[in-house]
Amino acid sequence: MKQLLFDANSNPAKVEHMITLGELYLSGKTISSKDKENASRYADEVLNLGKQIGSLEAQTKGNILHAEILETQGLHDNAISLLYEKIEEAERSPGDKSAALLHKALAEIFREKGFTTGEACNLYESKIHFNSAINYGKDVLSTNKLVETSLGLASILFYTYDNEKSSKILLGIVNQYEGNTELDPFLLAKAYTNLAMNYRKLDLDEKASSFAKKALETDKDPSNTYLAYKILGQVSEKKNDLVAARDYYQEALNQIEGVDIHKVYNLLERLGNMSLKLKDYNGSIKYYKRAIENSKLFPRAYAALSMPSQYGLSQAYYRNGQLSQSKKITQQIIGSLSGIDENLEHRKYQEVLRDAHLLMSQLYEEDRNYKTSLTHHKKFAKIQTEIEHHKDSVHNLEKLKTIEELELAFETEKKDKEISMLKVNSNLQSVKNKQQGNFAIGLALGSILLLTLLFIVLKALNLKQVAHKTIKEKYEENRLLMGEIHHRVKNNLQIIISLLNAQINSAKGDKKLQVALKESQTKIKSMAIIHQSLYNSQTYTKVKVNNYFEELLDQVSQTFETEGKVIQFETDVEHREINMSLAVPIGLIVNELVTNSYKYAFNQKLNNNRIIVNFNSAEKPNTYRLVVLDNGIGLPADFEMEKLTSFGMQLVRGLVDQLHGTITIIEGQGTGYEIFIEEPQAA
Repeated sequence: MKQLLFDANSNPAKVEHMITLGELYLSGKTISSKDKENASRYADEVLNLGKQIGSLEAQTKGNILHAEILETQGLHDNAISLLYEKIEEAERSPGDKSAALLHKALAEIFREKGFTTGEACNLYESKIHFNSAINYGKDVLSTNKLVETSLGLASILFYTYDNEKSSKILLGIVNQYEGNTELDPFLLAKAYTNLAMNYRKLDLDEKASSFAKKALETDKDPSNTYLAYKILGQVSEKKNDLVAARDYYQEALNQIEGVDIHKVYNLLERLGNMSLKLKDYNGSIKYYKRAIENSKLFPRAYAALSMPSQYGLSQAYYRNGQLSQSKKITQQIIGSLSGIDENLEHRKYQEVLRDAHLLMSQLYEEDRNYKTSLTHHKKFAKIQTEIEHHKDSVHNLEKLKTIEELELAFETEKKDKEISMLKVNSNLQSVKNKQQGNFAIGLALGSILLLTLLFIVLKALNLKQVAHKTIKEKYEENRLLMGEIHHRVKNNLQIIISLLNAQINSAKGDKKLQVALKESQTKIKSMAIIHQSLYNSQTYTKVKVNNYFEELLDQVSQTFETEGKVIQFETDVEHREINMSLAVPIGLIVNELVTNSYKYAFNQKLNNNRIIVNFNSAEKPNTYRLVVLDNGIGLPADFEMEKLTSFGMQLVRGLVDQLHGTITIIEGQGTGYEIFIEEPQAA
């Protein structure tokens, strides 16, 4: 590569070769300080050359390489800050690749940060930047770069549980480029493996295996072959072909070990599990130990990564007759997990703690210490009950859907009875007309029909009473359940608000971080207010919009008026109830726009600062008009809403689109927005 750089006779070629050299220095299993220095030198040379020839794209590539160097040191936030500094200038240069490249690099760093720390918010940030990269790059990026970016977006959608959109993107790539030499085979194979992952997640194992095998036929890059073998191992494990599963997992490990340390742990844990099930206890101990050692490379995610393997190791020791080693590890697991909040997002912790208590009960039983064994078994049973209760609570949510089905069944039955009664009356009249000459027979038939009719009516009334009773019981049961749900959601949100408050207090030296945390806190508060309002309303589906807006504006002012900005609110909010499906997005929109006014509109601490908030019905049915207007310094003359990239305004525009609405800027003094939205209708 250095020879290619030496022979290059054009500036663009020099830039590409220097960037490639820099990335090669960062691609090893271990990266020395000398490697980082060499990579940094090439990044500086690219920056200098870009400035000399006036190429924003070259300067962007140099900055991205510097960010990659920071990322290798685990300094994700520094890398993100560096790229954010450059993105505004790039977005003002239409037709240039820089904005697309910067958004793509940011997306990849947020993704890496999310995988390293286990913080899901970083994955959602990654998704936003991948989307932006595609929007900015669709007309300027090469086919390979654009497909690479689309694959990145598909992977984030997969990890954030949106398999449908992920599969749609991947199938689009396959359909367009299968058999097309224009696309790098590595990228096509990656599309195949990602599709295999999606289908595996959807339990479509035959399709998953088919695409995994296609990937192996298309490209031999370890990152693709590793994943293909892993998926084939998962399918074999599901079929209980444990020997084949272990062979596939071992082949996957052979492909990726020494290439990507992030992917090694999971394979080692799976190999430990397969060996344990195959009663190869020494083999399972070896794999679990390696898995635990590997997880230490990621200190912030160590507990989440290592705990299942620690439990697997304790099981392997127990089954191998090494009881003292098993007891020691099991005690460590119980000690680590017993103090953790039981409302964890990942219930896998609770399941490991449950299993550890059961194993400890068995270990003490082996020692004939039956009292302690019983204590641990009781703890096992208690946690098992909690897990089952959680599953039942989730199941009860599904039961809420049965109310409408019961009501529909009742209405249908009622109509059927009415039709039956009409038919009986019709038959009765017909008999009377035909049998006028024989009064006795007619009277007898009439009596029989009358008794039949009476029986049907009484039966219908009885069925109606039973149906009404059932519906009433179901309604009351589900009404109480809905109330409990809203109460618990509000409490959980309040916990998050308190945690953010603690973070705000501990970040007093970082003004920007404090503001960002406060903004997050107000968004969560806006949702907590809704759930509290729903709980208080006893209807659990609608809130009084005027009361909701009053509480919402009050909490925003409490958050930001501490900075000395006294704001007067003028509100004109219709006194009516709105559905939760409208209250949540409209609350987030108002929260964001009012927060922006507090932050940017008023640069002086005056008493005549004012924000107007109106919310009323529009002319079109089920449509509302929202106005948020301040009398501050106003927007810049060249302001264009479409070019805003801040998360807050992207959120506003996304919510307006979700509500099939429009948003326009109100011209004049200050900053104002007029929004028309539709209330979502029940399906």
